[in-house]
Amino acid sequence: MPANRSLSARALLGLLLGLLGPAPAAGAEGAYLAELIQTAREQGLAESPQWRALLHYEGGLTGGESRADDPDFFFAPEGKTDPRAELEATLGAFFRPPSPHQPVQSGEEGRQHPQCAFPARYQWLKRKLDFDPDRLPERPCPRFEWWRDQLNAAGVTLVFPAAYLNNPSSMFGHTLLRLDRPNQTRRNRMLAYAVNYAADTGNDGGFLFAMKGLTGFYPGRFSIAPYYEKVKLYNDLESRDIWEYPLNFAQEEVDRMVRHLWELRGIRFDYYFFSENCSSQLLGLMEAARPTLSLSEQFDYWAIPADTVRAVRRVPGLMGQPVYRPALETQVLYRGNHLQPPRQRLAKEIAQGRRGPDAEAVAALPPGESARTLELAYHYLRYLRAGEERDDESAKRARSILVTRSRVDHPGVTEPAPSPEVRPDEGHRSARLRLGAGLRDGYGYQEIGLRPAYHDLLDPQGGYVEGAKIELLDLAVRRYDRDASTEVHRVELASIVSLSPRDEFRSPISWKINTAADRYPFDPEGEEDERPWRWRTNGGAGIAWDLGGRGIVYALLEGTADASGALERGYALGLGPSLGVVGDPLPGWRVHLHGRLQRFGVGSPFTEGSVRLDQRVRLTRNHSLRLEAARRHLLDHWWTEGQLSWNWHF
Repeated sequence: MPANRSLSARALLGLLLGLLGPAPAAGAEGAYLAELIQTAREQGLAESPQWRALLHYEGGLTGGESRADDPDFFFAPEGKTDPRAELEATLGAFFRPPSPHQPVQSGEEGRQHPQCAFPARYQWLKRKLDFDPDRLPERPCPRFEWWRDQLNAAGVTLVFPAAYLNNPSSMFGHTLLRLDRPNQTRRNRMLAYAVNYAADTGNDGGFLFAMKGLTGFYPGRFSIAPYYEKVKLYNDLESRDIWEYPLNFAQEEVDRMVRHLWELRGIRFDYYFFSENCSSQLLGLMEAARPTLSLSEQFDYWAIPADTVRAVRRVPGLMGQPVYRPALETQVLYRGNHLQPPRQRLAKEIAQGRRGPDAEAVAALPPGESARTLELAYHYLRYLRAGEERDDESAKRARSILVTRSRVDHPGVTEPAPSPEVRPDEGHRSARLRLGAGLRDGYGYQEIGLRPAYHDLLDPQGGYVEGAKIELLDLAVRRYDRDASTEVHRVELASIVSLSPRDEFRSPISWKINTAADRYPFDPEGEEDERPWRWRTNGGAGIAWDLGGRGIVYALLEGTADASGALERGYALGLGPSLGVVGDPLPGWRVHLHGRLQRFGVGSPFTEGSVRLDQRVRLTRNHSLRLEAARRHLLDHWWTEGQLSWNWHF
């Protein structure tokens, strides 16, 4: 039914409830409806956590509004903001007679009876109000029952694919749910169904994508798909490791979740990247199954996927033993580590078809190395073909590799890629408070910084993607001893770095981008004690290499755009290199040595450069100390600065 017709029908129902009392029916049905409404009021059902969870309400027990933005989700015109009106209108709708167009068989299309369209509401109200079947007949719901039986859900697993920096909506990771079947094993769990919530962004990109995502202009909807499709997308195509967290829901709670999922089919929610996103909406779905969880209220402004997983883990007895599913790329790298570089190159040539699996170079190898080389070749071929359409040549090559491998009498690499020492839910929390003191050109200052999200290259790495940095709204305020002034030193809107090392099997591009308002360390016009504002946007691309698992070395070509009233022409464009190495000399001690040079030749001409040594010592998972020192050059000025700070992640 079109939205305007649906609203008109429900507005008419609300008018009838207001003029004639709550009953949309006459006679005995109207009297029984009035009786049910009176009982519901006496029990305070509209203020019940279960009812508010089924409506996705947020806010106080007597206020707030639903996160759902689709008029088809409500029977009362004011149902989005009035849970009692929605409850009473829902009861009235349950009395409607069957429509002549209501489907009888599971495969038929047509408008459902309200009892069938909202089975979670119906079953809960039926239990609370003890419906009399003679006065309120229960309607058959073949479509829902067929759909429920196809899902055959007996358990729920929270699934966390790791962060993926090449997709802005997945930079912080993602969460979804898997509906597990009875007697499910690790071998057949791929056949289960996954519950996903995502925005429909169309073909938007760039600035439009960011603005619409930040302001809720994209529609978000729940969807259900086979779990193997999600694994193929995240594990294989995007090379993201997956963590599976079994949840200890009782069968009654699983059934309630499934009934509520039916109610959410096609329902529109306004999607906000940082608040009403995939993770926060899944928390609401879990609360519909068990309203005592009170999870979503912990994330009013930010709902970062890893933080929501931590919130679930903190609920006593809710989370079972996590399961690690390494990405296809992770498996290739793990198997490659079992071989020396010449054998890695041989496996690569076999996968690419430049050598046959029965080549003399393979036959001459000892059985163990031959087995591992062929296994690596097969997995690398799968990695190369991920996302590509099946072709006969690759299929023939894969079969030839497997046949040759079967003739080698050696177990090869039997164990899977090991799980990381620290899971995503065990990493540091996302927000950070920084308290520091330092010297700039011989003068002291104190600094306080606050960053809502998420992680930088010096933060403790456990549970995060190595070489990745994502920071949003990083604010720093300083007090300078020299002139006793306190000022905002920097407001960084976003800073993203992706250092992806190259190796025998991968040739990724490393890149960075950031934009911030900060201050020049002095007035370019020469006025003493003035630190004018500038708006700086910087980006770059280059290459990076791994240092044997102990760090990353990188080289980038960067471009910078400055805009400031302190510049003679108001703007400056620069270009230049940056080099760096970041790694862990010892456990808990991280070092980042980096330098950059920018020559601004368009607009106001000048040169800027710096060499920095930043160090971090981890105290606990969420506490660390940093010592940062730099030698900097701008225009004709040289100066040294350093800072010692305590950092708390919360």
